[in-house]
Parts: sequence; structure tokens; C-alpha cells
Amino acid sequence: MKFFRLVWKDIRSGQNIDVYITVVIAIAVAIFGVVGIADLTVIASATLAILALVSVNLLSNRRENENIRELLEKQEQSGGLAKRFLKPKYMLFEAKQSLIDSRKAFFWGADFARTIPLLDYEIGQALKAGTEIKFLIIKPNGSVPSIAVQMAAFRHTNNGADEINSDIERNFRYLASYASSTSSGKVEVRVVDYLAPWTIIAIDPHIQTGKMFVHLTPFRVPNEVRPSFELAFKEDSEWFNFFVEQFESVWSLAEPVNLDSYKKLRKQ
Repeated sequence: MKFFRLVWKDIRSGQNIDVYITVVIAIAVAIFGVVGIADLTVIASATLAILALVSVNLLSNRRENENIRELLEKQEQSGGLAKRFLKPKYMLFEAKQSLIDSRKAFFWGADFARTIPLLDYEIGQALKAGTEIKFLIIKPNGSVPSIAVQMAAFRHTNNGADEINSDIERNFRYLASYASSTSSGKVEVRVVDYLAPWTIIAIDPHIQTGKMFVHLTPFRVPNEVRPSFELAFKEDSEWFNFFVEQFESVWSLAEPVNLDSYKKLRKQ
């Protein structure tokens, strides 16, 4: 029954019609020959016709194979897989376009020293529209020095531990002002003494239209040339979910930040 369903599906879509016609003719000629309805001349003519149809089909398949081979060769000449997948840029513009219309989002990185100020308008508009946003940032220095801050300073091109600590505190004030300026959306911030090997901006990570922008964080390389890639929930669900689960695992162990203590005029 499955075979006949496949045949009917092909016929309805107009695919492989020539093959089915050839099969029907071949079966009919065989039956006519067995029962004596068709003589040898008719059988021979039908056989030649079937061979002609088969030959045409083979030529068509050969042409398709050649086209596929040419396309593959062009792709190989255009660069390797990594070159096509990884992009040397920080994808803030792509995130801007999606953030305002999102329902949920999360940011996971070191200090977001540039990202939060550059997405100031988009974050504010998203929160006014009711978006829930989570920020997972490295823990700043306190009574106990932060290992993550020291690692970030070592890996950074210019900033030392004091500058990174200052950036984190400044962004807490930014986020506190967002939280106090809207009653629609929600801002949550947590810190962890762990420096992840990437920065992630995830837009609607739990629905089919979800997007994720992942930026690797190599040693002393500017944002503009960091290897970056984009994942979509629909097309890349396995690895998309991997990064979401990583975020949620670290988030569950991170320390919540009380933004009320930072509700003051933020520095411009």
C-alpha cells in the first residue's frame, strides 16, 4: 500500500510520469505477448519504444547529475565550510532588527560594555512592549576578587580589571533605569564568576522563530574581527538548544543582582 501511495503522490505532483508510462507499456506488451494478442513485430516495436524512453530518462538524469556536480564545484571554489559559516563581525545590527518585536531574550557575556549602550533604544522599546530580558554577566570585584574579571582583563586588548569592573557597574545602572522606566517588560540580571568562551544574544529562544547570535571570544581580538555565527531555531534546533541549555544551566547557578540598589541617574 505504501508503494501505491508513493506512486499516486508522484502522479499528482507530475513527477516521474515517463517512468510510470514506461512500466505500464512494458507490462501491457508482456501480457499481450503471453496471451497471443500481439505478434512479434508489435512486441519488437514496443520494446524499442521502451528502450527509447529509458534512454531519454537516463540522459535527463545524467544532465541533472552534471548540474549538481557543477554547483558543488562552485561551492568548493568559493571557500571552505568554516569560511561560509563564520563571519568576522559583531552582529549587533541583526540583533537590533529582532529585539524590539521579541517576547523573550537573553544576553550572556562578559560585561557588555559596548552592547548595552549601543542597544539602548532597542532594549527600552522591547521592554515597553512587554519583552522579558535576562542578562548574565561576569561577577564584578567585591570583597573577594572575581576570577572572571581577572580572566577577562587578561584576555582583553586594552581594558584592565578596574576598567572592566567599572563597565559592569555602569551597566547595572543602565539596567536599573530600564527596570524602573517600564511596568510592561521585565529585566533580570545575574552574575557568575565564570568567563564563557562566547557572547550570546538570543531572541525568542523558546519558539520556532527564535534566533541566536553567537560571538566567540578569542585572546585579545577586537569585536569587529571576532568569529561569529547565527543560529535559527527551525534550521539548527540541535545546536540552538545546546546553547539555550548551557545558558539555563549557568543561569540557575548564578547570583541575582538587586537592581533597586542601582536605581540612580545613569552616567551618559
